[in-house]
Amino acid sequence: MFKQVTNISNKQGLAHTEALLDFSLAEFCSGIEMLQAAKRTRDYKLAAGFMRHAMDEYRHAHLFYNISKSVAERHGLRSLNRYLPTHAYRKRYLDSSSFIFEKKSLDRFSVFVSISEKYAANHFASIIEKNTFISTKEKNILKDILKDEKRHILFAEQAVERFRTYKPIKHLLYSVLEKKDLFQRNINQRFEKLNNIIANVLLRVSSAVLGLLVQSIKKKVSLDQKYPDLDSAFSRSNDMY
Repeated sequence: MFKQVTNISNKQGLAHTEALLDFSLAEFCSGIEMLQAAKRTRDYKLAAGFMRHAMDEYRHAHLFYNISKSVAERHGLRSLNRYLPTHAYRKRYLDSSSFIFEKKSLDRFSVFVSISEKYAANHFASIIEKNTFISTKEKNILKDILKDEKRHILFAEQAVERFRTYKPIKHLLYSVLEKKDLFQRNINQRFEKLNNIIANVLLRVSSAVLGLLVQSIKKKVSLDQKYPDLDSAFSRSNDMY
């Protein structure tokens, strides 16, 4: 899991359930990225590791999806976000222009996975502890997923360690750049959440204004039908007051 999911709240129950659904989509997209990395690397041993990583992500996506649906049904949560492929691009879990491995060297890709996996695993661990809507069985499943994520971190760290040994300066540069990119992604996600809130407020306000306008038009049409001319309206103004 190296795609970051923002905290999304009966409201808190719905929020945590949507967070699990987002984790499902993020895992699925991470699996796609790892599969592409496996296809493009010339190192067969590394490709096998990427494939195992991808299979884990696809399995996690399935587990997250099932748990989120079970929690929603059990607690009667409504308005759960739909699991749509377009959300992969809207939430920036996938880049529509290219895959991550196409934009980065193998060394930088390893640094990216290591840093992103650590951040995502820590965030995921906090979600598990805060979520009071999941059962003990479901929480144990999520903890098993976290164990897999820690194994992914170890795999990435081994690749990074080999790179750090013979290219320490470049490793430092890549680490700084990837941490900067991670910070920027988190800022963008938070602004996107703020933009969604503002958009919802504006939509509600515009709907209310439109409703008042429609009611005003209906009243005017009703008056026009009742008093076809102005003189008639004035002569029968007592009906209005």
